[in-house]
Amino acid sequence: MASAKARHKVSLGLLGSGVVGEAIQDIVFNDLKGQVGSDLQLEIRKIYTRRPKEKKWFSSRPSLFTTKAEEVIDDPGVDIVVEVLGFQHEADLPTFRDYILRAFEKGKSVVTSDKAVLARFGKELWAAAKKHGRQLRFEACVGGGIPIIRSLTESFAVEEPEAIFGIVNGTCNYILSQMEKSSKPYADALKEAQQKGYAETNPAADVSGSDAEAKLLLLSAVGFGLQLPPGTTWRKGIEDIHAVDFRYAGRTGSSTIKHLAVAKRNGQAVEVFVSPALLARENGDLPRFYAAVKALAKLDKPERDAALERLSASGSVAALTAGPSRTRSGPP
Repeated sequence: MASAKARHKVSLGLLGSGVVGEAIQDIVFNDLKGQVGSDLQLEIRKIYTRRPKEKKWFSSRPSLFTTKAEEVIDDPGVDIVVEVLGFQHEADLPTFRDYILRAFEKGKSVVTSDKAVLARFGKELWAAAKKHGRQLRFEACVGGGIPIIRSLTESFAVEEPEAIFGIVNGTCNYILSQMEKSSKPYADALKEAQQKGYAETNPAADVSGSDAEAKLLLLSAVGFGLQLPPGTTWRKGIEDIHAVDFRYAGRTGSSTIKHLAVAKRNGQAVEVFVSPALLARENGDLPRFYAAVKALAKLDKPERDAALERLSASGSVAALTAGPSRTRSGPP
């Protein structure tokens, strides 16, 4: 009788035990029981959080928790650092960046769901990953479980996209849908979203468009090789949308209003912007936009290919329109 093949063990160190971090713990401890497929054994070795005693899994696994991030990053038994801290304040981002850099220096690859850190410090982080021969994965930053990043870096590796656009923020989408469906004022729709857990207590990042902007900057980096810092694109949130606007939209070619993130070619430039938009109900084409101002970023193919080289090792409801297939001179 043949003996069972030994499983390859991968140890994770979690930075963060909020909604996302706890969900990872649930999957590893409950759903998977630590087993992935037939040959992989997944374990969580250490978990950093500021208030461990409040966490769901603390009572059954207290030894896993620590209030020092360095104990997770520096643990020689940790293979992959999973950064899911989430930020409440802009001042948090440099600290989170330093955690990721430290992980690379310690020889660990990193998986992050923190789009704001990548949008602000992505160039530095990708360079550090390459320097230390590690990987930086961020699929969950855009679209959750929808593999848009992987599609761009793998399935469409020989394509040069003409446009990437879509609804990338669920909070805005829910609020706008409720405003249209029930003719609710913006404030009432937002309050309902918060009560149902679809919006944070402080919803500013979502409703202002900054969350969508961060996701769009990542998509623009992967799809077009752009390195745009936050604040350099045209961005408009949904705070100024009123229920009456949907009645106007309905009279304008049977349209509705959606909050879209858009990156599209315009000659040798790429237009990158986030804005509410009039969208025709009968098709998914780009609509007539409220925003008339668009930020332009000049394309340079060598720079684009170099960026794609950095991103190729990394791993929305977003629609991809690819141009004619053509082989790139650089790596995918």
